[in-house]
Amino acid sequence: MMKKLIYIFCFFLLFSCSKDRIIEIEPIVYYPEVWKKDSLVYTLSDTLGNVLNQQTTYFGSSVPDTLTLRYDDNRFVRNYLVEGDQDVSLEVDSGAFVLNNDSVLLFGISDTSRYGLSEKSDSIMVLERQIVTNYLKTYTTYYKIIVSNLEQKVSFYNDIYVPIFYNDGNGKCMPCHSTGTLYPVELMPIDVAYDDLLSGYNQNGEAYINVLQPQESYLYKQITGQTEPMMPTSNSDRGPLNSYEINTVLKWIEQGAPNN
Repeated sequence: MMKKLIYIFCFFLLFSCSKDRIIEIEPIVYYPEVWKKDSLVYTLSDTLGNVLNQQTTYFGSSVPDTLTLRYDDNRFVRNYLVEGDQDVSLEVDSGAFVLNNDSVLLFGISDTSRYGLSEKSDSIMVLERQIVTNYLKTYTTYYKIIVSNLEQKVSFYNDIYVPIFYNDGNGKCMPCHSTGTLYPVELMPIDVAYDDLLSGYNQNGEAYINVLQPQESYLYKQITGQTEPMMPTSNSDRGPLNSYEINTVLKWIEQGAPNN
């Protein structure tokens, strides 16, 4: 009888172990994060911490500057615009990264950069880089998470008006086309700017915005130098629009020139 009980016990023991062996453990999936540059604040300070100069650059939702963090292998990919003397180009950097509570180390192809991690949540990441010379130069970059792979719609406010036309009064169309301008198109404030562009025609009857034939839009012809004078003029302090800015305007017109 005792031998029979031992056999029964061993049977159940082996059965329970075999069940344990076939249990599948779900692997941990580390989804990559894609962060898009939203704005950059440049601050110049003296050795005592007094702010001598501060400039803010805004980027639209269609800007290609992104930072992808892959947590499965601790690799990153960075896309960023580089503005040269004549035009801009899209550069790509990649490599390994280390992320902790107070810094991000990027070991890329071009350089090794250390950024202070000022803030990181589910939707925003703030990175700060400092260069110490005779003065303290601080570059604070604000990133927003990308939650969709759908094509980005160009926003008149975020992609065109704020970063290109206006930009806190330092845009490429300021101050010539500010409030009360003598030029045909007034680009301040934003509601006046949109109405003037959508309802405006030049002396030859060409519409500033032609959504049916975007490249025939008089605005597009002006910023690409197909008219005389080119707008903004080549001798403007802030220079003409670069290729990325031109493509952004064209894409907005192609999408129907919405007031968004």
